Amino acid sequence: MRYSAALHGEFTSLSEIAAAIVDQNAQGLACVEPSVFEALGIKMLGHKLLLSKGIVALASESRLELLWKAAVLTGSAIDRAPWPYA
Repeated sequence: MRYSAALHGEFTSLSEIAAAIVDQNAQGLACVEPSVFEALGIKMLGHKLLLSKGIVALASESRLELLWKAAVLTGSAIDRAPWPYA
């Protein structure tokens, strides 16, 4: 993932990433704190929009659902899933 190192450096947990939501009812980039994109070095509009969608989805799901999805996507057991799910 292109921004993986930046994500690991700037955030220590999923809840920190989810806290970047400024308005969950807004559309597109307006729902995420703009400084997140700057901190991660994201300049392309399409990448910002994809990350915004992901952050909104992250904020609206429970931790257990995220763990399950991570295990399914990685093909591993939950206790061996890669950061930030473990």
